[in-house]
Amino acid sequence: MEAAGKIVFPGFIDTHRHCWQNLFRRFAPNILWQRYRESSDDFANVYRPDDVYLGGLVSALGALHSGFTTMLDWSHISNTPEHSNAAIAGLKASGIRGIYGYGQARSGWPASQYPHDISRIRKEHFSSDDQLVTLCLAADIERNRHWHLARELGIRVTAHAARHPELIHEIHRKGLMGPDVTYIHCTALDDAAWRHIVDSGGSISLAVMSVAQLGVAGGVPPIQKALDLGIRPSLSTDVEVSLPGDMFSQMRVALSLQRSAANDRRMHGEADAPALLMARDVLEFATVEGARALGMLDRIGTLSPGKQADFVMLDAEDYNTMPLNNAVGTIVSGADAGNVEAVVVAGAIRKWDRRLVGVDKRALLERVTAARTWLAEQAGYPIDLLGDGP
Repeated sequence: MEAAGKIVFPGFIDTHRHCWQNLFRRFAPNILWQRYRESSDDFANVYRPDDVYLGGLVSALGALHSGFTTMLDWSHISNTPEHSNAAIAGLKASGIRGIYGYGQARSGWPASQYPHDISRIRKEHFSSDDQLVTLCLAADIERNRHWHLARELGIRVTAHAARHPELIHEIHRKGLMGPDVTYIHCTALDDAAWRHIVDSGGSISLAVMSVAQLGVAGGVPPIQKALDLGIRPSLSTDVEVSLPGDMFSQMRVALSLQRSAANDRRMHGEADAPALLMARDVLEFATVEGARALGMLDRIGTLSPGKQADFVMLDAEDYNTMPLNNAVGTIVSGADAGNVEAVVVAGAIRKWDRRLVGVDKRALLERVTAARTWLAEQAGYPIDLLGDGP
């Protein structure tokens, strides 16, 4: 593999993405949190298993295309066991290193068999922890009564924790917190809740663009709060229905938000203004800390002897990257998905010469477009290419 003129670095790791929704990428570019939840329920009620499969497949392929090697699918579309099976199949078909996050159906389908179907899923699809796609329990904090199932099955927990700090206090009292839990968003937590996360060894996933743009529990990603407490966050894309699906955008927003706030505090004379994040910090959030949050740092996240070969090769001699003066700065502040020349997952080439390997793009486009059109009609959301969205 010739790498002259390229930058080789560990693959990006997305610790939280709702893949099933992504037949409707950028469908709602201006949507706010509450309306997003309402429209998600409307769509979830009409999704068929094959739609879930296509959502997972196109999400994972888009992730691979932009330099992700690992992605956690936070799948709250388990309307039936068939929907769950389809989500898993989509991840497996893509070739990405995937984590299927088994979540409760948003629409409350009685046929979901949540949460107990996770035992069947573990047995049928994830009998080994060494396979490329693995399993975790995706839960909201208030659904903590189900967490014992994850511990019984030896899998991790990923939990939305955008608000309601009292629920963090509750799981602390119950003894449910631990280093096997990743908390998402963490926007409206009090100091005691943060301390519980720190003391338990938990990790966090910050979807910085999602919080800021959709206004999740106030709209300010708690980057500085986490750093002040010694937590280095992982990053995630969350919802492509309104946001980009690449890590380049997430890194830049995280870097800009923290430096903007810190510089403002410096300008106003605060003696204890925080240190500025560096480009290397956010690159580590996108790689090392992602691996740590998923419990996979022994396998991925760095280019180290003994780890599995998950890496990206970036063209450093392209129009927007030449001449190469700083590798980390180019990745974080100069490059985009179009510069991702090759992606390798567990030693297997998934993208080469800027093209995904073994993918019939035209056939996929026809399938996802047909599914999107049918679902939009069923849910009562017309496609308006020049509109502002719901």
